[in-house]
Amino acid sequence: MVKRTWGKPGSYRARRSPGKYVTTRSGRVLKVHRTLGERWAAMKEAKSLRKVNRMRGLPKSRTARLLWRIDPRHLAEFWFSRDGAIMSLKIFGIATVAIFILTLGVFAYFRKDLPNIKDISGSKLGGSISYYDRTGQTLLWQDYDAIKRVPVAGTEISQFIKDATVAVEDRDFYKHRGFDIKAISRAAFNDIFHRGAKQGGSTITQQLVKLNQDWTNQRSIGRKIKEVILAVELERTYTKDEILTGYLNVAPYGGVDYGVQAAAADYFHKSAKDLNLAESAMLAAIPKSPAIYSPYNKEFFDREAFIGRYNYVLDSMVEIGKLTKDQAEEAKKVDILAAVQPQQTKFAGIRSPYFVLAAKN
Repeated sequence: MVKRTWGKPGSYRARRSPGKYVTTRSGRVLKVHRTLGERWAAMKEAKSLRKVNRMRGLPKSRTARLLWRIDPRHLAEFWFSRDGAIMSLKIFGIATVAIFILTLGVFAYFRKDLPNIKDISGSKLGGSISYYDRTGQTLLWQDYDAIKRVPVAGTEISQFIKDATVAVEDRDFYKHRGFDIKAISRAAFNDIFHRGAKQGGSTITQQLVKLNQDWTNQRSIGRKIKEVILAVELERTYTKDEILTGYLNVAPYGGVDYGVQAAAADYFHKSAKDLNLAESAMLAAIPKSPAIYSPYNKEFFDREAFIGRYNYVLDSMVEIGKLTKDQAEEAKKVDILAAVQPQQTKFAGIRSPYFVLAAKN
């Protein structure tokens, strides 16, 4: 029996009398002090009742029942119900565990054949051999074959070229941990549904992996997975500034020039640490497509495309807060191509040639 205790006018509360049953405000009779078995049976019964209520009035034909079930109104009614919410949680949990196990399996499968990247200096690419006099201060000649590259420390690189490179190549560089899911998905969508030019989705860390492993001409899903794995390992081993310095020391700047120091010396006859804003924006524009954007490539260089890319670099620096709008507009007025020095031959500027060539031999 339930006794009702009257309080304020128009209200009352349910009161339980001795026993296992209690009546709520709505008039439902609930059983209390139940065992776990009784509670489980009650839950199953309630679930079955809800299902019966949902399915009440279903057509007799199988086809009609199928159409009824996939009707958006009925689907919405189920997924926004208690049973639908529970089902969603189950599916989410199973999917999370499955993705985790799949990720571990993929990592283990591809990692077994990958090298341990401990050196990000670009030594595999090769580079220039510098000859100095006995003091070690006067440069006599720089010898190179297919690649002209002079690695330098991060402190010897202008902040302008660092900011410009991050802005145009990977503006979330300091936020991600080696790869960018959004960029990879966007690139994959573009490659699948837009035939023609391929779109890259690689971070600066991934590009450093590609350049160090000489994977720049390989495009496959397996290679991309390996690239991501090594990029994550690099992020765990090195700081962001070390990774950026490593990339700037191996990035292609057109022709035989690899690395910002060699590019600065050839294009502007100066050190990488002395590059100004306009010069940095120009160099940062080249690695995306050296054949098109490098003025040293007389056959394929596209002046109009280069100017568009150059302006885009400056606008990107404004967007990430590294420049003001006025600074960018001022840099756009600079005729940067007029400042580019003529490309020199391998032996141009050699000093004490007899001594240098004897040392080379």
